[in-house]
Amino acid sequence: CRHMRNLIECAIELVTSSLPMETMQLALIHAVNLVQASRGILYFWDNQFDKFDRLQSSISDSDFSADELKIVDIITGVSHDTNRLLLKSDVLEIPKLAATKGSQGFSNLSIIAVPISIQVEGLVDRIGVIYLDTQDPDRIFSEDDIWTLQLFTSLTALSIRNIRITGALRLAYRETIQALVKALEAKDP
Repeated sequence: CRHMRNLIECAIELVTSSLPMETMQLALIHAVNLVQASRGILYFWDNQFDKFDRLQSSISDSDFSADELKIVDIITGVSHDTNRLLLKSDVLEIPKLAATKGSQGFSNLSIIAVPISIQVEGLVDRIGVIYLDTQDPDRIFSEDDIWTLQLFTSLTALSIRNIRITGALRLAYRETIQALVKALEAKDP
């Protein structure tokens, strides 16, 4: 696979990251680079505010317009809700998209939306979605790109899950120490 060495380097960088937001920023940058996309957005579920938030790639000058962001919101929402990868052919079949202003422009793009999720104890933890597109008419996302992104989003999900677990363990450890200190102080004033 032409992406394998880059994929391994990206995975190592994700694993060494200790903050969820940093990991997601790295994931978006690496995803765009791995498949030579023009631009990308990573949507992630923010548990604190119970809503989706987005990170936009700053790799190219191809920013998203407000209308394009509405369309990408729809695409990533479908990918997240169904927990499945969407390509351009899938995107063009989304009924809500046809009535959305500016959606015609998306028919000229190569599009891929890949869920970031992990299965834990039989339940799917849906972390987010990476949306990528390219405006180059000669660039169509290949089976190799799809495989690479699916593997990469799995690695991203594992990294984020490990960061969450580590954070929960640190919090539990801190609370245990604080409780022990309080118990000792109460016993020996």
